[in-house]
Amino acid sequence: MDQKEICQSCGVMLAAGLCGSNSNGTVCDEYCKDCFTSGDFIEPELTLGDMIQRKVQKMVRELAMPYERALALATETLPSLKRWRPGK
Repeated sequence: MDQKEICQSCGVMLAAGLCGSNSNGTVCDEYCKDCFTSGDFIEPELTLGDMIQRKVQKMVRELAMPYERALALATETLPSLKRWRPGK
């Protein structure tokens, strides 16, 4: 999957209606509305570790994915996203 198709903070698919917004009100094509609105992150203090735990819990709960698999997937994917890369 092309990284441009997913939120560069949480990894959710950026389908129509799920995109965040820039400070000028335009659609943000990098982040979802749950992570980014009006040009700012909704939770600017959120750490990569916090996001990994949230995504793991969500995959286990909503997808019935085994914890170990969810953790491996999250720790492999999330650090490569724009928000979490060093020197972004």
